[in-house]
Parts: sequence; C-alpha cells; structure tokens
Amino acid sequence: MTSKISSYFKLIFSDIRHRGWLAALSCITLFLLMPVYTMLYFSAYEATASDLLHDFPRLLNTGPAGYLSAAIAVLAVLSALSGFSYIHSREKTDFFHSLPVRRTMWFGTAWLSGVLAVLIPYLVCSILTIAVEAVNKGMTASLAGRSAEAVLGGVLAFFVLYNAGVFAVMLTGRTVTALLTSFAVIVYPILALTLVSAMENEFYDTFYSNGLTFPDKLAGYLSPAGLFSALIEQSSSGRLGFGIPAAALLMSALLIAAAVLVYRIYPSEAAGAALAFPVTGSILKVLICIPSALFISLIIQDLMMISGNKWMPLLSILAAVIICAVIDFIYTMDLRLLIKSWKSSLLSIAGVLAVLCFFQFDLAGYDTYLPDEEDIESISFQPAPFLNYFCYPESEHGMEPS
Repeated sequence: MTSKISSYFKLIFSDIRHRGWLAALSCITLFLLMPVYTMLYFSAYEATASDLLHDFPRLLNTGPAGYLSAAIAVLAVLSALSGFSYIHSREKTDFFHSLPVRRTMWFGTAWLSGVLAVLIPYLVCSILTIAVEAVNKGMTASLAGRSAEAVLGGVLAFFVLYNAGVFAVMLTGRTVTALLTSFAVIVYPILALTLVSAMENEFYDTFYSNGLTFPDKLAGYLSPAGLFSALIEQSSSGRLGFGIPAAALLMSALLIAAAVLVYRIYPSEAAGAALAFPVTGSILKVLICIPSALFISLIIQDLMMISGNKWMPLLSILAAVIICAVIDFIYTMDLRLLIKSWKSSLLSIAGVLAVLCFFQFDLAGYDTYLPDEEDIESISFQPAPFLNYFCYPESEHGMEPS
C-alpha cells in the first residue's frame, strides 16, 4: 500500500515538473495582483476600519478592476488544458496508456497536479496579502473572517471552471477545440437560460420582471460561469451563504465524475481529431447553434437600436448559417466539406425558427392569459415610462412633497 501511495506522489511531482511553466506563471501573476498590488494600494490610499472591511476582501479574489478574478479563470482553463494535453497526441496517448498504470490513476495524477500548480501559489499569495494588511493596518477578527471567506470563494470559483475545462478536454481530440469546448461548457447554460427572459421581454407586451426571473436565478446555480461570478461576488462582499458553495461543490463533483467516465472509454485514435466521439458532433452543433443565433440577433438589434422584432427571423437565420459554417470548419478544417453536414445545419435553422414561432405566436399563452376574477387578490399599475418625463419628490434628493 505504501509503495502505491509513494508511486502516486512521484507521478504527481513528475507532472508538476513537466508543467513548471504553469506554476511559474501562477506565482508571478498572483504575486503581482495580490501582495504587490496590496502594498501599492495601502501606500496610495488611507483606508479606515470600515473601508478595510468593505474593500480588503475584494483584493483576495477580485483584485483591481476584476483582474484577479479574470486571472483565476484563465489559470483554471490553462491548467485543465495543459494537464490533459497528452491525450491530443497519438504518440503520447499510446505511450501513457501502454504503461501498467490504470487510466483513473493517470486522471487523478494530472487532475491533482493541475490543482496544486495554481492553488498553492494562490494560498501563499493570499497569506502574504493578509500579512501586508496586518502590518500596515492591523488585523481584526471580523476582517480575518471576511478574508478567509474571500479566499474560500476564490478556491471554489477555481474548482468550478477547472473541472468544467477538464470535462471539455475529454470530449475533444485537439487543443484548439478543447479551448472552444471549455468556453461552451462554461458559458452555455447561462446563455440558454437567460435567453428565455430576453425572448419574453422582446416578444411579450405584458412581460414584467421586478428583478431576476426564475430562469435567470436558475442560471446562477446550473452554469459554471454563473457560479464563478456568484462565488467571487458574494465571498468578497461577505454574503457567501450555503446555496452557492453547495451548488459549486455538487457541479464540480458531477463534472469530475463525467470526465472520469469519458476518459475511461476515450479512444486512442481520437487524438488529433476535433471531437473524441464523432457521433456527438451534430448534437453539439445543434445545441450550440440555436441559442447562439438567437442571442446574436438580439445583440445586433440592440446595437442598431431596432425596435420591434420583425427583423429577428432574418437576423437569426443568417447568424445560424454562419455559426453552422464556423462549427463545420472547426470540425473538418476544410472549406470544401462545409456542406457535408447539411442535415444538422438544416435542423439548427429549423430549431431557430421553431423557437421564434413559439414566442411570436405566443403558444404558451403568456400574453393572452387572464386569471379568473376570484383568483385575483390585488391589481397595481406602474407607469414606468413616466419616470423619464416627470420628477417625483420621493425620487429626487432634497425635494419636499409640497
């Protein structure tokens, strides 16, 4: 048992040595954005105790203008891509899988070494940053608790994106497609879910939301990007509860389990191909194209300040055609084969039109719904557009109601 454990740690240390550039990049980036920036911050600004309680935790996971949170996200994806890049090479894959080591052990070695290469520098820099604050301003119990909460949020945020990146790598055979798939896995759930309220706002005259809608709230729990943002924001502001960390741990566990299962059946001949399992190509293409085309058409309308939705079908179909062509090119890397997968392209366009018809003709009855009289408890009317033309005493500072 001891020999197995020692050999396992030897594999981890060997993998870390081969990825020394990642550890060096993590150390340099986090050192500059955390303790060095904190020293500059305290030398330039005089902060009170209340200011420290509000601002200092943000230096542990958000950083100046969000640069630290962006660095954590980039390092998480880089760690995932570099740790399992060997499965994208036929020679390396054959070599590693020919050794008398189980695939699950190879997976655990690469996974854990990627975690250590980033989180050890992050924790060390967090301790140095807290030490800089303690030397300059002194450390209170409440500030120490808030600081530990911010560091915990940063660690959990890293885990969510890292595991999403690892799962994406297992689905692909090339590093470029692994990077694009990582972006899709991280962003896709929040894109698809927030698109629901965006389409309702665009097509339904009676749509009204006083805050986040249910799909928007759901996106914060089911999307790696939503969880990452919520963990960073809540932990840095001292509002980290139980729900978001629990959702982050659950999603990380599911992504790890899915990645291990896929890795165990990963075909060696998939190295160098766009996708590890070609049968998933058409499915992924349709799933990505439909919400992306609708989202792009909404953005174009907003940028061009086009009112109404009469241009939505044309813009959505045009975006769907372009997205299908781009995805097919990524799959084949050959312009002559763009029309080879015309069936999935046609299905994507049909899916876009089906979604537009669903909202255009109000098939759910959203705009035409009228409750029975006995079901109405109260009615209120809010003339929101009037706020642009009139001043009300309660909304203007210093005005008297008279």
